[in-house]
Amino acid sequence: MKISLVLAWTWLMGMAVAQTPPEPGLLPGISVVNISKNSPRFASVFPQVAVSRANPNLVAVAWRRYNLPVDTNALEKDRVAECYVSISKDGGKTFTDRNMMDVLRTASGPRLWGCNAPWVAIASDGTLYFGGALFTAGGIVQVEPKAGRAGVSVSNDGGATWTKMTPGIMIDRFMPGLKGLGGGMEQQDTPWDGANGIVDPATGTFYSSAGAYLSASEDKGKSFGMVYEGRGTPSAAFGTVVAARTVLDRQGPNVRAWWYQRPWTKARRGTKALWPRPMPGTEPAPSVIRWWRHRRRRRATMRWRCFSPTTAR
Repeated sequence: MKISLVLAWTWLMGMAVAQTPPEPGLLPGISVVNISKNSPRFASVFPQVAVSRANPNLVAVAWRRYNLPVDTNALEKDRVAECYVSISKDGGKTFTDRNMMDVLRTASGPRLWGCNAPWVAIASDGTLYFGGALFTAGGIVQVEPKAGRAGVSVSNDGGATWTKMTPGIMIDRFMPGLKGLGGGMEQQDTPWDGANGIVDPATGTFYSSAGAYLSASEDKGKSFGMVYEGRGTPSAAFGTVVAARTVLDRQGPNVRAWWYQRPWTKARRGTKALWPRPMPGTEPAPSVIRWWRHRRRRRATMRWRCFSPTTAR
């Protein structure tokens, strides 16, 4: 009986395999490139792709490599946590890889050793921006307090050379009333996790962010201005920053978009200050609030989309 059951099961499995169609191949024009080429001892995640708006052949990929198993409390000699950029100048057919740790690491103040969640951005003039969440080794078992920075490195020659890392978010540039991690104001309280970088395709202004903190650079990452409280994941275009975040209220979860003009630059012709005073706890313009309430009456729970005062009817 057991032999019959085994033979029957084997026959059924054979029929199923024979009838299962093969996996479809890639569509014409699509190719897969193994950038990391990792061995089983390493893993690569958090890839981010950027394509130049002016030159579609210029493609950049940011990614990181960790050794396995991941130990966030490992010392420098026992841990690999490195960020890379891979650049293609032929539309993604071939890539040139570069380990960015030589420009991201610091020797002191604090000694930044590891990198996580890298990002890359390409300006309209071809300037490349790269960075990530940089942190000290040893985690919570090190002698010094765990610390990190939202680092930014810049290339003006297509990725051939890169500037030494500049922190985009620093406590000594906080706007009045803004606090660091856990409400602290020591250097170890500097926000760094969730680092990101975006560039305005029209104005060329670069923005560095870490979580709910945002700062702008008008000189291609050489220096950064005051750090403001962000309102979520940012994007920028035509001198306006847009940030979206999830907000919980009585009607349930909503995704709202907050618009405000950059408070650190002069207003350009045709722009309006949608958030004249981006201080913590302030509210948007009254016309926008009225539009929100009008939409709430029509629909209790909804997804908020980006808007401007001209569409707030």
